[in-house]
Amino acid sequence: MGWADERAAQIKTALADDAARTSALLERRVIVSNYAGDLWEALVVELERLTKEFAAALPLAKERNLQALRLNENNLTIMTNAFPLIKFQLLYDRGAGISGTLTETFSGMSETRTRKLRTVGFTTDRDLQPCLTDGSRYLPPSLVAEELMEKVAEFFEKASKMPSFL
Repeated sequence: MGWADERAAQIKTALADDAARTSALLERRVIVSNYAGDLWEALVVELERLTKEFAAALPLAKERNLQALRLNENNLTIMTNAFPLIKFQLLYDRGAGISGTLTETFSGMSETRTRKLRTVGFTTDRDLQPCLTDGSRYLPPSLVAEELMEKVAEFFEKASKMPSFL
């Protein structure tokens, strides 16, 4: 085989590889578009369950009426309605993923702190199973829910150490 044949074979291989990558990407996009809503719903159900369990297990959270409220099909807000106040708003954007904003206020005189959380995206794993991702890991909704609820737990841990809530 001469140079021309070798070079032509390399180009054909590169084109075939590009076509395979494009096909796989399109297949992933179809899977994500078909299952993103299911992943969001599974996450919401898990967050509602964990919020109830956490409120029942921690007296301060129960006293402050910690609850998960489904404001609409694209919004879940975990919040209290008495000081210390937490408002953890999760928004589902079908195309972009799930974004979150966490607002904390410990008393009427304290500063309110608001943080934006890293967006959780929709993807497929290596086996083309739909899942969530933080950009570096494939995550099931249950693990994402636990990691999000850890932020709520940290808030209550800090609040429980404040003199007015002891």
